[in-house]
Amino acid sequence: MKKSPVFVIVVLLSIFITSCSLLEETVFNKDGSINYSFTLDSSSLMGMMPDSVSNGKDSPRFLRDTVISFADIIEELKDSIAALPPAEQEKFEAMKPFNIKSHFDQEKKEFFLQMFGKFDNVSALNKAISNLETVRKNLSKEKDKKLSLSPTESGYESLTHSLSKAQIKWDGKFLKKTIVPANYDSPEIDKDSLQTDIWLFSGGFKSVYKFPKKVKSVSGSTALLSQDGKTVIVNYDLQEYLTYPEKANIEIELEDE
Repeated sequence: MKKSPVFVIVVLLSIFITSCSLLEETVFNKDGSINYSFTLDSSSLMGMMPDSVSNGKDSPRFLRDTVISFADIIEELKDSIAALPPAEQEKFEAMKPFNIKSHFDQEKKEFFLQMFGKFDNVSALNKAISNLETVRKNLSKEKDKKLSLSPTESGYESLTHSLSKAQIKWDGKFLKKTIVPANYDSPEIDKDSLQTDIWLFSGGFKSVYKFPKKVKSVSGSTALLSQDGKTVIVNYDLQEYLTYPEKANIEIELEDE
């Protein structure tokens, strides 16, 4: 039986549990377009998994090298989306450039989920990122018609909530990334559930920024610069990032040509 895009994404999200690490990569191209991706790597989980489980009848074999586009998801859910207010429909449209890829290799013990896309400009990227949380909630509603919530999916909820609070300013020379601090006093946040969600992620978070020109300066003492001077790498503790996402705020200035 052919699995629908929504079904596959829900299963993917429910599989990623403890010991995940996150890689966020933002590539700024000369023409103003931006390639953005974030990858959840749960390969370490494969090493802890008994062969009888990873090779058993319940192993997620169908997930091997699966690529799903948000355009396909929107097409599948077009009737449900059409019933939403215009502002909500626009949020789905903003996500169209995104694709989701899963890679599962039992022999190499590799297991990751990646969301990636190319955006015409920083405005288009900001719209897509800011809508991650809203779209995730809508997909969860569709999923709830077919599957029950898993504890591990709530961990992914914390992650998309943090990522969706980031906004980027970029004019070709100056980059400023700002993440809105979590408002733990908000009635929309279940503090006990949030702490449980954060506990699920015990890996690291690496943020990579690639530019067409050399970097002149970077805020933050933990940032690393590549040998060619065009790539900035910053490492964070993932639990700390989920608790205090504003610690990932950064400012980068490029050299003049």
